[in-house]
Amino acid sequence: MRVPQVRDTLTRFVSSVIPDTRAIVRTRPLGRGLIKRGLRSPLLVVSDGAPGLVRAITELWPDADRGRCVVHRLRNILAKLPKRPDLHARVRAAYWAALDGATSPQEAEHGLRVLVGELAGEFPSAAACLADDLGALTVHLAYPLRLRRRLRSTNLLSARSRR
Repeated sequence: MRVPQVRDTLTRFVSSVIPDTRAIVRTRPLGRGLIKRGLRSPLLVVSDGAPGLVRAITELWPDADRGRCVVHRLRNILAKLPKRPDLHARVRAAYWAALDGATSPQEAEHGLRVLVGELAGEFPSAAACLADDLGALTVHLAYPLRLRRRLRSTNLLSARSRR
C-alpha cells in the first residue's frame, strides 16, 4: 500500500527549463504543455526570482504555493555586499540559521526580518533583496519536515545537501 500520495506528488521531478527564464513567452508554453499532458495544479512550484517565470507560475497555477529558491536568493544577497569574507560568512550563517532553525514560515520570516534590520543601515540593497518576497522564500516550511530541504531550492545538488 502506498501511503502518502502527497509525498509522490511533492518529490516528482516534472520538468526543467534551461532557456532564459525571464522570457514569459518561453515559460507559458512549457506550463501549458505540462497541463495538456495531464499535470494537475502542483502544490508547490519553486523557482528563481525571474519576473517572467514568477508571473507565468502564478497565471498557470494560481492555487499552487510559489516558493523562491533559497540558494539563488542567498547568492543575490551576497552579490550586493562588499567582497569581505567575514561579512559574507556572517550573513550566510544568519541566513541559514533563520531558515534551518525555524519550525514554521512565520518563524523563519521573523528571523530573516532581523537580518534585514541588521543589513539595512550599512547595506540597504542587500537588505531590500532579502526583504523582497519573504513569504515565497519561507513557504517550504509549511510542508512536511522530511521534504523541506528538497523543496527549498531549484538546485538539485543544494536540495540534497545541507546548503
